[in-house]
Amino acid sequence: MTAHEQVLYRSKLFRDAIAFRVPDRTPHFNCAVTWKIIDAGYKYSEAFNDYAIMEKVVRRFCDIYKFDLLMDNGARNPFKVMESFGKGYYYYDDESCVVGVEPYQLCPSEDLVEYAKDPTKYLWEKTLPARFPDWDDKGLEDFQRTMDEYFAYNGFSMKMMNIMKEEYGIPFANSPQTGFPSFAIETMFSGIRGIKGLSLDIRRHPDELKEAVDILDQKGIYMTINKVAGLEEGVDTETCYDISSIMLAHTILSPKTFERYYYEPLDKLIKTVASKKKQYRITVEGAAKHLHDYFRDYPQGTLAMLLEQDDIFECRKSLPNVCLIGGMETTMLNDASVQECLDWSKKLIDELTPGFIFAENKFVSYKNDANPENFKAVCDFVASYMNKK
Repeated sequence: MTAHEQVLYRSKLFRDAIAFRVPDRTPHFNCAVTWKIIDAGYKYSEAFNDYAIMEKVVRRFCDIYKFDLLMDNGARNPFKVMESFGKGYYYYDDESCVVGVEPYQLCPSEDLVEYAKDPTKYLWEKTLPARFPDWDDKGLEDFQRTMDEYFAYNGFSMKMMNIMKEEYGIPFANSPQTGFPSFAIETMFSGIRGIKGLSLDIRRHPDELKEAVDILDQKGIYMTINKVAGLEEGVDTETCYDISSIMLAHTILSPKTFERYYYEPLDKLIKTVASKKKQYRITVEGAAKHLHDYFRDYPQGTLAMLLEQDDIFECRKSLPNVCLIGGMETTMLNDASVQECLDWSKKLIDELTPGFIFAENKFVSYKNDANPENFKAVCDFVASYMNKK
């Protein structure tokens, strides 16, 4: 097959799986991220700071491991952009092979509504001056250097997307028409207030938090909803999903608080996607079993959920309408034998198809997340195991 034919074939595998049609074979959504760097024999400092090395890392991975969609094409960690202006919140360590983020908040609780009304103004006038002690001394050359790095990063990202599609026949994950939106409560969790700050706000400042979340969602997720509503019916046949998002804030939300801060726009988006006969993937980090009641009534063929901590076989019973993604545990990829990994992979495909996409249950990030021999054997097996149903 040509690269374009492979793109169409792989996209159809995903679309069939989400629609609960039995695909020709079960697609593999490969969740390898920074593990690729270590597996290629490079240090984080080398790959993160040299796009030519990062390209070699990704190409090597594509040449060795078989898959249908890759979580990260090398552009997930734009350290050069962040570090060009000063010390950022993210960090990496070659010696311990760790990539992480420091706890941070973009605004204090008393400024939630002010931030939400004009995030750009707030960031420039309050967040950045507080973050950088030398803010008043920053000159044109500092901003120009950062913009140059930003454009270089964007160029690398687009280059890798095109390499994946045109040389390796790997489709884009999401339709460019809709992209990868974020809900306001997620941005509150991941940076505006942070885990600790948001947890306290839910208890101490619930009304202010609700007002801020509503303002931000009107500027963000509801614009996406309106955009989806204006599209033609049907899926984008050259991509694996029409729209995707990440759920992580739910890990500190009870059903009651989930309903107050999250559910209304999420429900609206899923229903709009369904009405346009499109498909939506949610990457569910952490556990979400306590929220399954909210996802049981959407029409089959609309929603796919990448699971991290929830037992995928229990989820199949609990969410018979949702295409499940995941199941391959990284602990097994690292610690089990090759045969144990293959037996588990076969069990996942045989028992969960239709309505299943094979994937690792966590982002494969660190050295001990996977044994290369196990990983390759599993990738080869999934790529060649034809569905018999």
